[in-house]
Amino acid sequence: MESKYGFIDKSGKVVIEPQFDRVEDFSEGFARVEKDGKLGYIDKNGKVVIELQFDDADLFSEGFACVEKDGKYGFIDKSGKMVIEPQFDIAGDFSEGFAKVEKDGKYGFIDKNGKVVVEPQFDDAEPFSEGLAKVEKDGNWGYIDKNGKVVIELQYDYVGDFSEGLARVKKEDKFSFIDKSGKVVFELSKYDYVNVGDFSEGLALVAEDGESTVSNLGFIIPHKMYGFIDKSGKVVIEPQFYDVLDFSEGFTRVKIARTGLYGEPPRADDYNWGFIDKSGKVVIEPQFNYVSAFSEGLACVRKDDKEPDILIKLFGEELGQSDELINDYYGRFIEEIEDYPDDIKLFAETLTEELRDDYGGKLSEDERSKFHYALMFNSMTIAYKRMLKQLIKDGDQEEEDWDEDDLDITKGLVSNEHYTKMLEGLDVHAGAEEDE
Repeated sequence: MESKYGFIDKSGKVVIEPQFDRVEDFSEGFARVEKDGKLGYIDKNGKVVIELQFDDADLFSEGFACVEKDGKYGFIDKSGKMVIEPQFDIAGDFSEGFAKVEKDGKYGFIDKNGKVVVEPQFDDAEPFSEGLAKVEKDGNWGYIDKNGKVVIELQYDYVGDFSEGLARVKKEDKFSFIDKSGKVVFELSKYDYVNVGDFSEGLALVAEDGESTVSNLGFIIPHKMYGFIDKSGKVVIEPQFYDVLDFSEGFTRVKIARTGLYGEPPRADDYNWGFIDKSGKVVIEPQFNYVSAFSEGLACVRKDDKEPDILIKLFGEELGQSDELINDYYGRFIEEIEDYPDDIKLFAETLTEELRDDYGGKLSEDERSKFHYALMFNSMTIAYKRMLKQLIKDGDQEEEDWDEDDLDITKGLVSNEHYTKMLEGLDVHAGAEEDE
């Protein structure tokens, strides 16, 4: 089942039902939405006010939105009228009366009449913010004013936008904040943080390296932990979240880990999004699969609620856990399997062989964990067989293509003997072939 997107208000109430393939934040009363590969705009009642017709589209900014048609970018107004014809290879939003454009691989700026005011000459450029725009040549970043004059030398490895009078800059792996004269206001210790954000509502995000987790498919996923500093560089919210955005309208979204079924560390997909205030207090509990920042009182959210399928029910029965909890922890894993029904048996057999190999002493010695994984693979196999029988019943598979064991829903891929050996912590690989 494909996810759909809608909007909530600050109390968490759904005000525009999930119905779009993709959405963005509200800006100047409109939100960009997508259906069937085309983009347009809705108002806060969910009404389509500009037809879904564009190949690409940005948020409204200063009364204009950048849109793409036939591979070129131009600008529309709020009536949907094309006011600057598509002619640019790349274009950005209007900010402080100017928009960046790209022609022949170089960036400059236009005004709202479409007139070029800063000739395309830079290798990269970003929108104006507080009177200055960051630009790059030959890998070095600095700032220009609205006349195109370089006012802060192109010398940094990375620079941020000016926000609340300050901009973050990075040189030789060291973050600092500068003012509009280029003066350093404060520095951050070279090794303190791996990422630093712009100031928003008096706070800037900072990130430090956190612990790694393991994905549902066994990949090691490194994590950063995010918190916030104030304009003196003091930490006011300790790094503790797995992801954050800048503060907007007094809130920021945060990603918080869920504990495992047995209290074990979270796996890579065991997270939900919620919101905190400037004190770090959670004000909307983590419950969503995706959230945007609050904009004009609304935030976009996605919550994958659906009727539990047979595999989730089997997991729940065998593990003694609710369908909701099983869906939370294994929903994405199950969807990956069910997306390719013809490959489920091979996938299950491969994982089971890996299970037999790994339980030769390489994985955790925790008995519940061992039993849990054995049950998981057996449940997956039995669910596969039930699905296969349904496909045969529906005429999508021929029964003669499968032997008796293939359709025997009482038999999983891991035998009872393997269960016993796992619980005893013995090497299960030695007898794998004869158990088949």
